[in-house]
Amino acid sequence: MSDVAHGPSATGHVTVSLCILVHDRPAELAEALRSGDDQPWDEVVVLDMASDPAVQPRPGVRWLRSDSNVGVTAGRNRLAEEATGDILVFLDDDAVFVTPVVERLRRAFGADETLGAVAFRIRRAAGAAVSLEHPFRGPGPESARATASECTYFVGCGYAMRRHAHHTAGGYDDRFFYSTEEVDLSFRLLRDG
Repeated sequence: MSDVAHGPSATGHVTVSLCILVHDRPAELAEALRSGDDQPWDEVVVLDMASDPAVQPRPGVRWLRSDSNVGVTAGRNRLAEEATGDILVFLDDDAVFVTPVVERLRRAFGADETLGAVAFRIRRAAGAAVSLEHPFRGPGPESARATASECTYFVGCGYAMRRHAHHTAGGYDDRFFYSTEEVDLSFRLLRDG
C-alpha cells in the first residue's frame, strides 16, 4: 500500500471522495450519482467492473474500468487507492442518499482524529430499517436527526471511512468476493483503535 497522509489536507479542509462500484446497472448508477449531485464532493470516482456494455462515463466523474468483475472487496480497495480524499464515502450503485452527508462528515472526522468509519443508516425504499442492515443492537434510532452513537460494524452499501484507517487496517481482504467483508474490516478497524 502507498503512504498516505493522516488528517486534513495542509489547508485544514477535510476532503471527501464519493466512491461507487458498478457492474451492469447503468440506470441504478445514474440514480445514485444524481442523489449526490447537490453535495460538495471534492471528487467522484466510479469503477466499472466489466459491465457489458460498458457504462457510459458521466462528466465530472473520474471513471475507472476493470476488464473483469473483481468483486466488491478488490473493487473497493482499488477505489481507495485511486481516490484522493481524506474521507472515502462508499455507496453501492443501487443505493441513494436521502439526506446531505458531506458537511456532516467533514465536521465529524475533522473533530475526532480517532474516528475511523461512519456507518450510514440504511433504509429500504418503503422506509424500513432492516435489522440486518442496522449496525446497532435493538431497533436503533428512528429519527433522521438521531444522535450518532458508537457501533461495532458498518454496512457496505453506504458508509464513510478515513483513508488512513482503511490503509492502516490493510483494506478489504479480497478473499471475500462479496458478503461479510464489512464485518471483517470493522473488526480490524476496532483492533487498530
